[in-house]
Amino acid sequence: MFISYYNMPVDEVCKLINAIDNNKTRFNSPPFTPFVSKELRKLIEIPEPIKTFELQQQIENKNEQTMDKLKKMNDELKQQMRDELKQTKNELMKDMQELLNNFVKNSIANENVKDKPDE
Repeated sequence: MFISYYNMPVDEVCKLINAIDNNKTRFNSPPFTPFVSKELRKLIEIPEPIKTFELQQQIENKNEQTMDKLKKMNDELKQQMRDELKQTKNELMKDMQELLNNFVKNSIANENVKDKPDE
């Protein structure tokens, strides 16, 4: 039985694993596609690579969540603006009614003053 042992610094192993994960090695063609075991990854604390499809799915999910959140915020803002406009309209109507009532009272008072004979 032949056992081979290589003395290689951990940082070099990490660089090699990252190169393998990112398809940056020269030995990427089958049947020599490199494989990094889970045990080795655990030993030198390098996580499994995220596959492009999985990464794309994660990005799409995050985008969808963000769009949903933005739509909800937009709807809330629209409702808030409607409520404020309604309140402003009601206040303006009340003020206009008060002004009109005061105008009518003043007009009647002025008419009464005009109709009084001078003493």
